[in-house]
Amino acid sequence: MSKYIAAIALLLCLVSLALSADAQKPDNLRPMYGNVVKTPEYKKIDDKFRDASLAQFGSSDSAVKVYIDAAWRYFYNKDVVTAMKRFNQVWLLDEDCPDAYFGFGALTEIQGKKAEADGYYNTALKKDKATTRAAICYHRIADCAEQVGNIPVTIDALVKLARLRPDFAYPYKKLGYLYMQRKQPENALAAYNTAITLDSTDAVTYRNRGYFYQLQNDYGKAITDYSSSIQADPKAIEGYVS
Repeated sequence: MSKYIAAIALLLCLVSLALSADAQKPDNLRPMYGNVVKTPEYKKIDDKFRDASLAQFGSSDSAVKVYIDAAWRYFYNKDVVTAMKRFNQVWLLDEDCPDAYFGFGALTEIQGKKAEADGYYNTALKKDKATTRAAICYHRIADCAEQVGNIPVTIDALVKLARLRPDFAYPYKKLGYLYMQRKQPENALAAYNTAITLDSTDAVTYRNRGYFYQLQNDYGKAITDYSSSIQADPKAIEGYVS
């Protein structure tokens, strides 16, 4: 009996070691390959990838740009698996690249892991010391998240973009529409009002706010906005149809 117990204990120990070893394998479907300590063999593979990228694209910066564009493109086209792989490759080439962390944050957030995603976003902002990438990345995250059908992440990115660029009308225009679709009238109206304050020449925003007022049975304001839409763009047939 004691030998049997000892055998079971040994088996459990071996299984535990095997699982532990397996857990240390880099996973290119997780940010930073799972952030594990890589073996010398994996480090050699990484070095070969860097060398090949340098040979193909001429410089590390050029390679990073190629993989950044590829990552966002895959994300936009709903291939989040390949997008994560490309963001990992960006990180492998340049651990200080803000886009990699913005990408990690977005892909993690659409999985519902908000706290973990916020950690990546915070790292991205720290890496983006000159604030040259944050606005671009939030814009891309909003576009990509909308494409994959995750509207909460889309709104989150637009809100962050608006905070970062309060003079930029685009996020408010988009937020107005999304809030209206989600039946959040107060937020929708506030966003539309800000958008029009920032860009009083956009026929589409007047038309969208006019439709908002129409849904609220505020026909006087709806007519005013439809008229403003036509004045802003007399050739837009949608303004007349409304």
